Amino acid sequence: RNIKAKRIVVKIGTNTITGNAGLLDLNFMQSITSQIAKLKNDNKEMMIITSGAIGAGMKELNLKEKPKDVIMKQVCAGVGQNILMFNYYSFFAKFNIKVAQILLTYDNFKSKKTFANLKNSLNKLLELGVVPIINENDPISIDEIGPSFGDNDNLSALIASKLKADLLIILTNVNG
Repeated sequence: RNIKAKRIVVKIGTNTITGNAGLLDLNFMQSITSQIAKLKNDNKEMMIITSGAIGAGMKELNLKEKPKDVIMKQVCAGVGQNILMFNYYSFFAKFNIKVAQILLTYDNFKSKKTFANLKNSLNKLLELGVVPIINENDPISIDEIGPSFGDNDNLSALIASKLKADLLIILTNVNG
């Protein structure tokens, strides 16, 4: 379909990027990176807000079910973030697309100076043709993995609005 939007944010939810056991679904990741690469090759500026670090960490730590306590979720996210990024890097490299990892907390939006630096960095990455892959910095911020924010939904809306995206696509299996 012909998408007229120039700057697009794609939010990939936890249940979309992981299977039933909560582990990364590499087939899905390969498929979505292929689709994003096609849009990027049509001169679209693409940004990804992604979940999946906790699931990647669970697999690496041989955990059979998602941890319930915050500290273990933080540990899984810390272990899993580089695995998540390695997979994105590998899948996008097949299309000669560069990626950048951006880890954020909601505090990054509170300071005008910090936010200006973030905005400048993201705009320059897009100008250079790099796909920023953004995730909440769960190992240091419990707000994002607790019950108050609900994955990366709010983060994707903040990024889309503050960076003047033309389109926000939320990939989820959650109703509403």
